[in-house]
Amino acid sequence: MRILVTGGSGFIGRCLVQQLGTDGHELVNLDLCPPEWSAPFKRSLLGDVRDIELVREAMKGCQAVFHLAAAHHDTGIDLPTYFDVNENGTRVLLQVMDEQGVSDLCFTSSVAVYGQSAVDPKETSPAFPILPYGASKLAAEKALGEWAAGNPSRRALVFRPAVVFGAHNFANMYALIRQLHSRRFLQVGSGENRKSMCYVDNLVAAMLFHWARGLAGLQLFNYADKPDMSSREIADEISTALGLRPARLRIPLGLAIALISPLDLLGRLLGRNFPVSGFRIRKFAESRTVFNSAAVFSGGFVAPYSLQHGIRAMVTWYRGEGRKLRPVWRIPPASWQAAPTGTQPVGQS
Repeated sequence: MRILVTGGSGFIGRCLVQQLGTDGHELVNLDLCPPEWSAPFKRSLLGDVRDIELVREAMKGCQAVFHLAAAHHDTGIDLPTYFDVNENGTRVLLQVMDEQGVSDLCFTSSVAVYGQSAVDPKETSPAFPILPYGASKLAAEKALGEWAAGNPSRRALVFRPAVVFGAHNFANMYALIRQLHSRRFLQVGSGENRKSMCYVDNLVAAMLFHWARGLAGLQLFNYADKPDMSSREIADEISTALGLRPARLRIPLGLAIALISPLDLLGRLLGRNFPVSGFRIRKFAESRTVFNSAAVFSGGFVAPYSLQHGIRAMVTWYRGEGRKLRPVWRIPPASWQAAPTGTQPVGQS
């Protein structure tokens, strides 16, 4: 099958396309950035998912779409851009899918759509996002629901993952590993708050498992690996994998936020997305972010790896090449220009 993957050069995309390629599919990539690895793409087009002519070119001959491209960083993106990329970019894809007779789409959303609306939210819980990222993802989900309801042959598979980690990801887990490895980590608060997370290999396995079931209409799944770990257990698991004694020195949350506030201010002034921020400290140390993911396992799916395995695998990558790599922040522009004729294809059509 020929499949279009938007955002195929990114973190989740890397894992997904490796598996799709292994399964024998012919892959087309549409991304702002070229892949920084030997990707099994038949064709790779550089550009913006909001560019309808480029999307039309990328969609040619495809029978399915995996839509991963998104505006998702905490800083450096203004409110209109979140919605322009995440909602309007999705609507562009749906329009082109209809034009070319493609009716099969898998979309990565986020548990950020829930905000703080419920305890252990499941797929039917109210969604009241508090940040632009979650709100724009929810708007994209609404567009997908309307699209799927318009024709019984359409299928829209939506995944709402919790924090995703794994090799080649430079977000929260990477920052925590680096802090522990450099012995600059202090446990903030008690460390007993539990955190839902997912290992990228498990998320991709779940996506492909449910995609292969071929259920029509809108199918919605939370994804978090179970059982959930506490923030202290996560830090201890990383320390053990690094060959270090677990950190036992703790500081109050309020003091940690006060100490990091100058860096937060600098990040806002420069539009930079620093690996450590007051928001991330609160998320890790204070909030209990647990999500119900029973539905994704109810159809017979079994995660191939434990959370502990995923953490150890990421630490192994970090100790090898990961700590030497420079993080790449994929921030979409507030506005975009249509790609020049021919874009920058790799391979043949």
